[in-house]
Amino acid sequence: MNSRTSYVGRQESIWIKGFLTLLIILGHDVVFTVPLRGYGVMSWLYTFHIQGFFILPFLYGISTEAYSVVRLKDTAVRFYWPYFLLTTVFAVGLGAATGFRNFTFERLLHLYVFCDGATIREMCGVQIFWFLPSMMSTMLLKELYYRNKVCVRIFLLVLSVVYIACDIYANVSYASFPAWNSIVANIPLGGGNAIQMLLLGVLLRRIYSLIDRHQCYMPAFVLSLICFGICSFVYAKYVALTIGTCGHNAIYVMLQNVTPLVFMPMLVSAVNIIKIRESGIISKIGGRSLHIYLVSPFIGYVIAFICQSLGIMYWWMGILVCPLIAACAYFISVFVIRGNFERLIFPRSAYSLRVSLGCRGKDKLS
Repeated sequence: MNSRTSYVGRQESIWIKGFLTLLIILGHDVVFTVPLRGYGVMSWLYTFHIQGFFILPFLYGISTEAYSVVRLKDTAVRFYWPYFLLTTVFAVGLGAATGFRNFTFERLLHLYVFCDGATIREMCGVQIFWFLPSMMSTMLLKELYYRNKVCVRIFLLVLSVVYIACDIYANVSYASFPAWNSIVANIPLGGGNAIQMLLLGVLLRRIYSLIDRHQCYMPAFVLSLICFGICSFVYAKYVALTIGTCGHNAIYVMLQNVTPLVFMPMLVSAVNIIKIRESGIISKIGGRSLHIYLVSPFIGYVIAFICQSLGIMYWWMGILVCPLIAACAYFISVFVIRGNFERLIFPRSAYSLRVSLGCRGKDKLS
């Protein structure tokens, strides 16, 4: 299988990101998820939607150009710089609001180096920023995998399998759960998520290469839909009613590693069956997916406060306000996060960041 072949076009990729972003918004829509907490709806979404973002880039393949130091810097700047900037602002803001009672330099160092969800939540008050360093680590691990020899690839896949197996075992053996959580929290740059996603991404690329080779998009869609339904049934029967009260569930962990492998082929096959409009709403959201991902939870919190005050915290109201959250987040991403402000927070390259900081370089702005 040619690792440089892309199985998804640019416009298709943007549409898929937009669709996944809508699922993320729904999962962060407190008005929708809180009334359904006893049914585990939010956790069900987390069996496939966020994983979709991580493994979608595996369908792009790798560039024919060598992976240079410049590209490494650009990847780091694109993902880690906004993480560093945003977590610093939120940590200082939360510290100022609480008298810095939970603020220590050791925790700050852990926030910058290990980027684990617990530390982010404790230092920043929200956990959403974990996505950025984990995505960076996944992109770097993807390049490392496809640009190396077979022995290195086998080692990385074995490492990914062992990681997933340990995660499942930790949810079976409750006594080992705290130790496993401690190990994961001390993997630098959210690397635990990247190690897990490597196997899923490689398998997704292998599965979809077969679909693309035989041009069997409709049969693949139908089969994937059936398998997705089976995964959802297993979740409803063995996970949904207990996930809110019990933090250990091995079946849930298994589903998190299986459901994306049927959901993403279903979604990508659907994209090849239907016509994607470049000017469609979903594509517009996909084009600003990262910005919307980071902005939408805060809009959701405001709307949840209003609904709580009015006594209308119902799941159906959550569905009604979800498009409002998406629209507000989109307009903020377009009309507020723009120009030099956007280049400062979300630079596309190291040179772009230097320009936004007022530095000069010989490279061309990308």
